[in-house]
Amino acid sequence: MNDAINELGQQLSSEDPYERESSALELAELEEPQAAPFLVRALEDEEEAVRRWGAYGLAKLGLQEHAPALRRALEADPAPSVRVQPAFGLARMGERGALEKLLTFLGGPTLSVRRDAAEVLFSHPEPARLRPLLKPLLAARGERARAWAAAGLHSQGEAEALGKRRET
Repeated sequence: MNDAINELGQQLSSEDPYERESSALELAELEEPQAAPFLVRALEDEEEAVRRWGAYGLAKLGLQEHAPALRRALEADPAPSVRVQPAFGLARMGERGALEKLLTFLGGPTLSVRRDAAEVLFSHPEPARLRPLLKPLLAARGERARAWAAAGLHSQGEAEALGKRRET
């Protein structure tokens, strides 16, 4: 194993939450399959930020072998900021229902959750798949979800989406 990856992985055992978070972030950004065991371990950390970076790193790798760990995080993690990342990874892997799950985060409790959901949705390699999922959100009860859906549709060339959001 790469010495740098191993060193970053060992730092996940630090008592300092900031050091663990920084290590998880660096491991995630490497997009290196050798970092995966450490990213899986980060999913079990007590700190939300460490778990978020672990999920983000596994999502970016997009390897089918990590789907069970991502599913567990999506279903069981108490933090929406963590759960949005496995939903992204599973959607990239083509898992049914993951895109729909990501859409629920557009109405999430914090701006960072909503922004993360929008960012990963709008970076989807097949934007045409998103249109039929976003259109019903224009009539959603939550203003936040409507706004993000309108923005997403507008970015895909549907200029009228912004006006439709305001009609509701």
